[in-house]
Amino acid sequence: MNAQNIFGSRLRRLRKSKKLKAKDLSKVFYCSPSLIYNIEKGYNEPQPDFIVRVAAFFDVTTDFLLGTEQQRALPSDKEITNLYRRLNQESKMIIFDLLRLLGNFCKNG
Repeated sequence: MNAQNIFGSRLRRLRKSKKLKAKDLSKVFYCSPSLIYNIEKGYNEPQPDFIVRVAAFFDVTTDFLLGTEQQRALPSDKEITNLYRRLNQESKMIIFDLLRLLGNFCKNG
């Protein structure tokens, strides 16, 4: 897979993880929805300024978008919920305690 296809596939995955349509992104980036689709499919090469704006919008690095860094996109709420539902009660309490600790840490930090 070349860098253009990596960027497009990662853009699509990030867009879908936020439950956004190409039309939504086109408004954010002041372009046409077809440009978003064409970049995602690898038909159009993204311009450097577009890559930087996408990285800032999705809070990822340009290296990740271009495939030179392996960074995972945040899972969707649905994915998290599905994983949580499969846990036993004890595991759910551990997750709850961790979330509470993280919440306190973020509040104080």
